[in-house]
Amino acid sequence: MERLSVAISDKEVPLVAFANGVIKKESRKRKLALSAFKHSKHKGGGKRKKVMIAESDKLTYRGDNFGPLAVQTQPTQLYVAEVDKLTGKMTMFPAEIFNMHPVTEVDTPGEAPDLESMSYREKSDLLTDAFGSGKQKRALQKRQKNKMVEGAVTSAMGSAVDSAKATQQSQPAPTAQHTSSAIPPCNTDAKAPADVYKLNDIIGAGELESLKNAAQELCQCGTEKMKEWRDNKTYHMSVLSRLQVLPMDEERRLRQACLLLYLHYLLALFQYRSEHYRKKDPLPAAWPDMVKRMMLDRFSVKLDGSKRCMPARLKDLLLSHILVLCLIVDNFNSPLAQLQQDLKVSAKKLQMHSRALGCKVKSESRKEAGGVKVTSYIAMLKIPLTFPEPAKAKKKQQ
Repeated sequence: MERLSVAISDKEVPLVAFANGVIKKESRKRKLALSAFKHSKHKGGGKRKKVMIAESDKLTYRGDNFGPLAVQTQPTQLYVAEVDKLTGKMTMFPAEIFNMHPVTEVDTPGEAPDLESMSYREKSDLLTDAFGSGKQKRALQKRQKNKMVEGAVTSAMGSAVDSAKATQQSQPAPTAQHTSSAIPPCNTDAKAPADVYKLNDIIGAGELESLKNAAQELCQCGTEKMKEWRDNKTYHMSVLSRLQVLPMDEERRLRQACLLLYLHYLLALFQYRSEHYRKKDPLPAAWPDMVKRMMLDRFSVKLDGSKRCMPARLKDLLLSHILVLCLIVDNFNSPLAQLQQDLKVSAKKLQMHSRALGCKVKSESRKEAGGVKVTSYIAMLKIPLTFPEPAKAKKKQQ
């Protein structure tokens, strides 16, 4: 047995393991280029963050020594030994394993980012995304989400009025239409309330047809079933109160039940918190797939991967769809009290939003037991439509 003299080197050697298999000989002949990067602001006391990049003419691989994709090893030191057969000496090099994963999502396929044209903030964001701490990455993601909703309308009322005026000035047509980021398409020259907002702009014929099977339960419910739903809070009060006055005609009754079921879906979506949208499928499995796809595409924004978010602009649009659907179901006279309780918003917000849709808001006062005075509000869509004038900005005093 030959005795070897051993020396330990300070130079660290990276070991790479490709997640999708062993690199073929043909690929190795094309000279797979390897590059290593390390965090320049290491404060000591922990492992320095490093990134390994492997590039070929067809694919790019990336490996990190930190994060969920890093190789999880026991707290032991790995070494690579190099033996000089002539001198009989063996040198030990500290080693670190990088698990290389193919990079499939790039901003510009086949091209590297143009660093010269990027701003200081954009370069800083790239470094934070690659080497930043968890806290820094969360702050970056939050800022990017906030940036997506910049420029959104400050309120539904202002955007509706501005859009209506712009359409009348720049696109004169026999039937005046206006669209807004927070208001469904609206015909300002309609001769009847039914022509102001079209049901097809709220829910398509295909989506409405897909609700028929689930809506059968609403059509056939009796007093005991409704009491059970009320006690268990299966459906919102805005839906249950309207179930009591379904038409007797079978076809109209089923159509009205489908609209009320869709109203229930919209009310549930309005109450969802941001964490719901982090799931791969944020909406309940019992809802028809066609309806779920439409709701997610219309009222949320897709972020990286399967995550979504609902900016304030789209939440205002969702509230508009809820109000318009209630107007259609209620023959254009909708009480706002139960809707306010289901949505958990202020009465003032509902009134302002109703006026932004062209409604008149009527107040009714009554005395309940004990002489308590209660005021309720009703949104009424009447012709001609009346939109509120935007408030004029006050001049600053010198």
